[in-house]
Amino acid sequence: MAPSTILDRARRALAERGWAEALELLGEADAEGGLEAADLEAYDDAAWWMGQLGLAIELRERAFAAYTAAGDRRRAAGIALALANTTAIASSLRARAAYRWRYPGSAPRARAPERL
Repeated sequence: MAPSTILDRARRALAERGWAEALELLGEADAEGGLEAADLEAYDDAAWWMGQLGLAIELRERAFAAYTAAGDRRRAAGIALALANTTAIASSLRARAAYRWRYPGSAPRARAPERL
């Protein structure tokens, strides 16, 4: 199938919040090459909503590079902020998983902030 047809179908799926379908179609289009920055950003949204944080981070890095190469500093900055947020969330999830692995059956307890 031609990449433009795949992208059209993927964009329709994204508009309808069909994250699983969009993820699959954008993956096909990416494998055929030539996703532009906006398409990479859409692909990362689909990966995010499908719980594929590792893929979402990789796609945000690629989208950042593509926006930077195109000279679109505003969009690159937006992607950089989203990337920082995604990385922080992934790091937090890894820490929780490590804690639960170490101490099965328990959950980390929140500590009250120290007073100044």
